[in-house]
Amino acid sequence: ISSDEIAWCIYVIEKLILRIVFLTVTFTWVVLTQSPIETLLPIAAFCLLRSKIGGYHAKHAALCLLLSSLLVITCKPIVDVLVKIDSAAFWAINLFVSLVAYFISPAYPDEAEISDEDAIANSKIKRVLIILILSVQVLAEVLNVRIISVSLFYGVMMAITSVLIKTKGRKKTQ
Repeated sequence: ISSDEIAWCIYVIEKLILRIVFLTVTFTWVVLTQSPIETLLPIAAFCLLRSKIGGYHAKHAALCLLLSSLLVITCKPIVDVLVKIDSAAFWAINLFVSLVAYFISPAYPDEAEISDEDAIANSKIKRVLIILILSVQVLAEVLNVRIISVSLFYGVMMAITSVLIKTKGRKKTQ
């Protein structure tokens, strides 16, 4: 391995270790709290969207793991609160958040080298994901499984929050 590739190799190994630890924390939390829907659906929606729209990127691996773990452990308590919101109020908020997610511009990490073509493709995929998430939410409501709608909402909301944090941080440094 050349000296130029050492940093990249370290990054790849670090990222692999973080994913393993994150998955371990997530599945441990799911087992301990017996909350697969309230935990896995928001995390899945968040990760899928974030892979297409970017967002806040922690500067250090430990901070990344801490923030990711906080996201995991907040899922169940927040979903438990959100599921109690009046249906009309929930859908008004959900549609607003979905529209923001549909139109929000991506905020990729500074280190990412995203071509214009990739950014356009990611935006298209993001829009399809939002439409699919909304469709699943509607179906869940029809089937009277509100916890699915609320769990997906939380994941979308966290993905948008990550982009807004990144965007605000970028404006401060300019």
